[in-house]
Amino acid sequence: MTEYLRRSFELLEVLQSAAVPVPARSIAELLGVNERSIRRHISALKEVGFGIDSVPGPHGGYQLGPGRRVAPLLPTETEVVALLAGLSSSAAMSLQPSAIDRDLLITKLSRLLPAKHKRAVDDINRYVASYQAAVPGTSATTIRELAKYCRLRLQLEVTYNARGQSQPTQLYEPHQVIQNDYLWYLVAWNPHEGEWRTLRIDRIAAYLPGKHHFVPRQPPGSDMAQYTANSIATAPYAFRVEAVFHAPASEVATLFPIDAVFIEPLDENSCVVHTGADTYETVAVYLLSANLPFFIRSPEEMRKKMNESAHRLRVAANIATVDAGLQETSRGQAGER
Repeated sequence: MTEYLRRSFELLEVLQSAAVPVPARSIAELLGVNERSIRRHISALKEVGFGIDSVPGPHGGYQLGPGRRVAPLLPTETEVVALLAGLSSSAAMSLQPSAIDRDLLITKLSRLLPAKHKRAVDDINRYVASYQAAVPGTSATTIRELAKYCRLRLQLEVTYNARGQSQPTQLYEPHQVIQNDYLWYLVAWNPHEGEWRTLRIDRIAAYLPGKHHFVPRQPPGSDMAQYTANSIATAPYAFRVEAVFHAPASEVATLFPIDAVFIEPLDENSCVVHTGADTYETVAVYLLSANLPFFIRSPEEMRKKMNESAHRLRVAANIATVDAGLQETSRGQAGER
């Protein structure tokens, strides 16, 4: 009986993880049994209330449907660990108000899990800690409401704070909420200015639903999350730079903070780093810190600044310059005496 139950749960896990109907033959191969055994298991599961649909045709098979009496399937141990890690993430910890009692939530989770998973919950809770630096708080209620207005396609009147100053209230068409590390953003179309904007949600001072709905616009890129990463890496700065690195994008990505650059792969061995700062000199230091070969793709002004900086560095590193400086200092000290 124990083996029969174990196989039944394994069968349910196969169906739960599949997005399309799974043929009996495929299930049988995964579980190491014959197709007749699979059909017996499915019949028994249907009798106790699991909703399992049989889909006919060449691409048919079995898939989970709505259950009549049985609660949803429990998560796997890997999913439990992922859930607990999510509770300790920067994004979760930055949500305000901090009314989410992590220990209470873990207690509730433990009550729903079988014994083997409870041990995993206890291990993670006792022996895994998360270092949390000070991060801006973001209203969980605001995130929920902004996501709702994205679904309703309802215009919003938004008052926004930028660089410590409140901007005039403007009308926006909210399209998507994006989470990047510990910060949350709203990607919205500004019909007055005729452009996309990426707004940090913790800097939204106030918002009110407008009176009109809007027609969704074509996204600014194929991937809204990538567009947001590009926006927050360059848009806030007056000086924006594109640098081509002779290294894989995956390698370069480990050398910069996630919210400081947007990395665009060119091929397997090169990529473009989009970034910005308040001065070109700051960008130069930032790019050089990666200690990888690169060249400036744009703008031309950045290349001029790099040449000027290179000249100053050569002068500073020249031993003759050092000797001349020491001699000048000695003469000055002798004159003082």
